[in-house]
Amino acid sequence: MQIEVTDSEAMQIYSQRHWKSKGKKKYLPLIILAMAFSVSIFIYSPGREWLSLAILIFLTSPAVYLSLKSARASGKYARNQIEGQI
Repeated sequence: MQIEVTDSEAMQIYSQRHWKSKGKKKYLPLIILAMAFSVSIFIYSPGREWLSLAILIFLTSPAVYLSLKSARASGKYARNQIEGQI
């Protein structure tokens, strides 16, 4: 028995498979964000809000980069899997 799926459904399935295969690496951006937030709260002082905001932005940039890199890799994996089956 063969089930028909659309391309968007197949993209979602393969993207989820790639995301689940990453294991513990998928939690790294969340850990970086939590650490950046806690450091910026620790450094916060009235009158120097800009300093904690600057540190928060600086420390969250690696987490954003890793998230975008993972999303691109997931999409690329899904496209390769779909094209390989056709």
